[in-house]
Amino acid sequence: MSRLEMLPFLTIFTLLCQAASAPIQSRSMAEVLQRHVVGSNVEEETIEGAFLTAMGQARVSGGVIRRIDCKDVLTVKKLSVPDGSLRDALDRIVERMPTYRWQADQGVVNLLAVAETPPLLDVRIARYEAENVEYLQAAVAELEACPEVHQALSALHLTSGIRILTGPAPLKAPTPFTVRCRNVTFREALNAIVRAHGGAVWEYKERHCDGANEFWVEFVSQWRTQ
Repeated sequence: MSRLEMLPFLTIFTLLCQAASAPIQSRSMAEVLQRHVVGSNVEEETIEGAFLTAMGQARVSGGVIRRIDCKDVLTVKKLSVPDGSLRDALDRIVERMPTYRWQADQGVVNLLAVAETPPLLDVRIARYEAENVEYLQAAVAELEACPEVHQALSALHLTSGIRILTGPAPLKAPTPFTVRCRNVTFREALNAIVRAHGGAVWEYKERHCDGANEFWVEFVSQWRTQ
């Protein structure tokens, strides 16, 4: 391929995301999806729980979306995740819950609803940067500060819900990471954050109940591969 032929590809890549400290980017998606997952047969397992189990065992970053009404029911009875590859586990999960689908994005796997994606996740952001942040929520705070996100929250009548931070204190100082994105959606930026971090699963929740319209971005599983 000549240098001229490569220019469109390079331009497209630059418009997306650049992430420092992202070891997963050097591996192919096919290799990631072949990682081993230990099988299980758990009754009353939520689809989120099955997804997190599979992602955690495979050490693959990801994201899951939940829309919550006044009754939050996401239970799958007798969900059996086969012993095999991550791809096998993901296929089994969406087979048992056909209202969901999984999608790969440059080393990150998302669990999405088939019917609809919350509009905020499709908001396109011209420029997003989080420089040398130590914590995932700090990167999200920079994302939520983007003017396109502010405008969307106002138009959608969404407010940020209360976040409760739990878990043990880190044993050592976090490793800073950087994310730089151009012309990406809110969801693609979340994927870039966990990709740069090196090991985490984000959860986007949107709740519409009793007149309240709230959203949360939390990190329900974390590890570091570097």
